[in-house]
Amino acid sequence: MTAVSPRPSPSITQTKVDRRVFSDEEVYKQEMKILFQDGWTFVGLEAEIPNPGDFRRSWMGELPVIMSRARDGSVKVVENACSHRGALVALESKGNCSTFTCIYHQWVYGADGKLLGVPLRKNYTDGQHKDRGGLRAARVETFAGLVWATFGEVEPLIGYLAEAAPHLDAVLRGGEVEILGYHRYEVQGNWKLFFENTQDAYHASLLHNFSQALGIYTVGDNLVFENGHGAIKWDMVSLTDEIMERHLADKAFKMKDYKLFQSATQPGPGGFNRVMGVFPNALVLEEWDMLNVRHIVPKGVDRAELHTVALGLKGDSAEIRAKRARDYGNFFGPAGFAGRDDVVAVKAVQATEGVTSIDTSFMALGDLDAKSGDLEGEYTVRGFYGNYRERMGF
Repeated sequence: MTAVSPRPSPSITQTKVDRRVFSDEEVYKQEMKILFQDGWTFVGLEAEIPNPGDFRRSWMGELPVIMSRARDGSVKVVENACSHRGALVALESKGNCSTFTCIYHQWVYGADGKLLGVPLRKNYTDGQHKDRGGLRAARVETFAGLVWATFGEVEPLIGYLAEAAPHLDAVLRGGEVEILGYHRYEVQGNWKLFFENTQDAYHASLLHNFSQALGIYTVGDNLVFENGHGAIKWDMVSLTDEIMERHLADKAFKMKDYKLFQSATQPGPGGFNRVMGVFPNALVLEEWDMLNVRHIVPKGVDRAELHTVALGLKGDSAEIRAKRARDYGNFFGPAGFAGRDDVVAVKAVQATEGVTSIDTSFMALGDLDAKSGDLEGEYTVRGFYGNYRERMGF
């Protein structure tokens, strides 16, 4: 018998990422446990469950969970799997109820996951049903209206968010937001590729032709924070019809309606656009009137879902609310200016994994001795994979 040597872990350096991390099933299984259950994971917004009894289905990686508002106002996150046979307890995407009842055998649970009722429980000899316990409950903390959960022993959320915290608080106005609507669509690529795409300033004026044509991608910063978080930040330029017509005069790119890039509201704090990535699965964006949070939900090694919620601010007029929603759909939606480009780009990267000679992703643009830099560098992408390497133990 010849011993088979274990396959080495994927190699990740400062500038190169082994592309096996986008296709290896064993790596993917480890990610679901290490990153999405044992670490802090984004599950939703407090604004989605404003009233006691409100709930919404969500996911921690592939793990289905229920996010709900308890009667005392606290936020709970429990595993969406009945302790009897493992059936989903919550089947609807959202609703309001005082308890959760499994459709299969009618076992009943509280918002905190406690087992409250079992049909024919007297026939369970020696009370064996009690050994099954309730729904597994996660530790929950919130910040700026974002809800995070974990099943692991980790530091407080505010410490985990580190330098990203004040930026999140500024973009989300301390959580004083309201829900305008949702998009949910499939990305034919590994979950990390979409996070990477959102933190990649390099492609913004190249892939998105409208950006270059309109001159809207100005000088800014590529900020790397602790724990894999990052932000791309640039000035929120006010574009009048005259300026936009001048930009487009000799360009093939045309627009019938310039209002998409003309803010009906006051610019955000400091007058900045911000595109933030919060490790491992939250993307928080403010560009002009468009404010949204994206939740990356892995659905296999080469597929993910993007659950995006468009936001407004409490106190917005009906006119501003309508403009935010329209602009969000035109820009970030599956068929929007930026949305469709990014989905196609991610699919193009995934399509060559394992079948071409390109076995590493290369990301060396910018000053390698600097933690952060300007928009002409791959700083935040390197920050993401540096943290990923550390947490995965590669």
